[in-house]
Amino acid sequence: MEEIKKKHDLQRFMIVMHKIRLMNNRCYQNGECSGGDFAALMAVKIASKITDEGLAKYPSTSEVAKQMGATMPAVSKTVRNLTMKGLIRQIPSKEDRRVTRLQLTEKGEAIVDEHHKNRHEIIRNSLERLGEEKSKQLYALVTELADIMEEEIDKYNA
Repeated sequence: MEEIKKKHDLQRFMIVMHKIRLMNNRCYQNGECSGGDFAALMAVKIASKITDEGLAKYPSTSEVAKQMGATMPAVSKTVRNLTMKGLIRQIPSKEDRRVTRLQLTEKGEAIVDEHHKNRHEIIRNSLERLGEEKSKQLYALVTELADIMEEEIDKYNA
């Protein structure tokens, strides 16, 4: 009986996690980007860096694929679509002609910024409705869960 309850609790938890992921996807439905498109824009933004010398370093297509956990063919197709939409600029690498660097255009930056603004407002409003004490508890538990899951994934992939 205890095993059945554990299995039921795990299924309920997985459904809630899936529901949260789907709601996050709904935050950026703007007609311009699909979920995969937006994930690629975010990966480019996250992987773009300013070096210690103050120079911009843009990610390669393979770095974006790794950041997304996606295949190169899938990311290459998404990058082509985003380039045609004017959301990403492809820059040939000066060091290696086989490598293409990716940079968000102003239009791509605006979409990412709008999503952040919308998502932050939704999360802030949701946490306010929970109240301060429950919000702190939720943050602590989710942080702990993320750390544990990362350890388990590392063990699984070792």
